[in-house]
Amino acid sequence: MKYFIQEKYLVFDPTVSSHYEVFSIPRVPYKEYPDDDPGGIKIYGRHAEERIGRALLRSSWPLSPCVLNVFSSRTGSWHKRFFDRDGEAAGSVADMQLDERYWMRRRNSVYCHGALYVHCENDYIMRISLSANKYRMVKPPRVTCDNLEFNLGKSGKDVYYALLDDDDLLRVWILAEPSACGELEWILKHDSGCSLFLPSLNCVPKAQGPWNLHDVTSGKGGESGAVQKEHKYEWNSDDESILHNEDSGPSRCCDGYLDILGFHPYKEIIFMHWSTRRVLAYHLNSSKLEDLGHLRPNNMTVDDIGTTFPFTPCLIAGELSEQNNN
Repeated sequence: MKYFIQEKYLVFDPTVSSHYEVFSIPRVPYKEYPDDDPGGIKIYGRHAEERIGRALLRSSWPLSPCVLNVFSSRTGSWHKRFFDRDGEAAGSVADMQLDERYWMRRRNSVYCHGALYVHCENDYIMRISLSANKYRMVKPPRVTCDNLEFNLGKSGKDVYYALLDDDDLLRVWILAEPSACGELEWILKHDSGCSLFLPSLNCVPKAQGPWNLHDVTSGKGGESGAVQKEHKYEWNSDDESILHNEDSGPSRCCDGYLDILGFHPYKEIIFMHWSTRRVLAYHLNSSKLEDLGHLRPNNMTVDDIGTTFPFTPCLIAGELSEQNNN
């Protein structure tokens, strides 16, 4: 297992406690590495069988018991936790190996109802029950397209799985409670039925939107340490300034692409970005796109977005006590 990359996932619910845990979960090494890359890490390439061993490659994945390193903010230290598998494995280690291109895709996680849901190889979801010390592998929804990127998220009390295909057709599933046979199933909640891509987005935007650029290395805004542009605009998710999908054509006649950013924390809204230029809100109830403005205030340069995370402001105990005293 020393050749398996360990990725960290946060377990934190500020409505329950200010304490948190960090789970370190192993990922199956990918299949190949570039022959023309002398600095390539061979243990994740074609030599995996030699380094990892044939027995482990034939083993069911994830292993059972699954031994995970867990950091606790209560103790300030790492410790090992053992989780037994409930149900079938996702496959063998060899079955779960991906091509490097797909192995590098982002893998989200959500913490909901006392369980950690982790997006794993081949789009399986690993549901880790913290109280029962068990885990279950949940099969992905059945789709006919291959090599597409699912996006795991949470909104309200539900776990969502969204898929935006190459034709910009959006499908959204919700993970249902275990059935009578104990299986966790994906229920299709929304199907856009048509492309979300809007040629009108190539037009010069009228509004910049409520976006500020910050220096990610120092936490300060812009090169001078101040936010590049202040806006008095505040987005109201109930006020739908809608771009109608009827404006979209049957084919993509202009530059750009759509990508999923994340889910609204408590409303049925999915945030997207168009070629890192504009941010959109897709309302699942009305099947409409809302333009939230330009992502480059003052024409600042923004690199491609690698990953995003939702942030919900909350009051910690000390702040709440101080407010009560005031």
